[in-house]
Amino acid sequence: MSKDKKIFQILDQASAAQLRLQQYEESILRDAYLNKEFQNKIKNLVFEVRKKAESLIASNDNATIKTAVAMLSINLFNKLPLSALNFQEITDKEYFHTTITNLESVVNSSSADERAKIQNLIEAYNERQRVDQMEEDYEKFDGGKSKNAKWTYIIVYPILCVITVVGIPLLFFTKKVVRWAEGSSYKQFKSIATTDLNVRGAGFLKAFLSKPFTGKYPELKEVKNLWMFREFCIEQKNAANQKISRGYESMPGIKDVIEEYI
Repeated sequence: MSKDKKIFQILDQASAAQLRLQQYEESILRDAYLNKEFQNKIKNLVFEVRKKAESLIASNDNATIKTAVAMLSINLFNKLPLSALNFQEITDKEYFHTTITNLESVVNSSSADERAKIQNLIEAYNERQRVDQMEEDYEKFDGGKSKNAKWTYIIVYPILCVITVVGIPLLFFTKKVVRWAEGSSYKQFKSIATTDLNVRGAGFLKAFLSKPFTGKYPELKEVKNLWMFREFCIEQKNAANQKISRGYESMPGIKDVIEEYI
């Protein structure tokens, strides 16, 4: 290799190294910005939740409402989930810790029976939201494939019947195709949603599948097809709605507070 070529090669390597360093510095700055943005978001969230809870607790004489507000606020943090470990600054950690301590003191001042009734109501709402989210996750995953298959059958079959007698025997075949398309989409969704993340290699599988609902719905293992899935969702929501109605009847005035938080 000539001397000039060696010089150009060294310059290329230096240029590539400089580019990698620049990209690394940019990634550090980007991560720092995103982290700062996240810190601001969770700090504002805790501040707003605490402010709202203190206002509702101070303005209500009803002990049940006070307990519900405190439990709902804690439930909100748990669902995120959010803890003192999420904060970088010591003052923010202390503020969050104080917020939780104050809310827990309100909860602990109520009776065990009262806490149980409120908890059952919160769980019923969470169950209904979980089913709504499950249906939404499936619809997003399906991407309209099931509906498209059904509409294809509805539109194409009458045309075939008018044009040719071949359309009549195709009725049974087309129905099977539609059912296969609908069922295939659900089976794929179910396979991902029921993945056991505790088994060896599950972390790699989750990364490979790259779905937000991976392993999220293990209860679908016994729900074999799309029609059973629809029925399952209806039954779960009906059961949750019954619990919610009973909760409203036993705790007058709690409905507005619950719906403001959940």
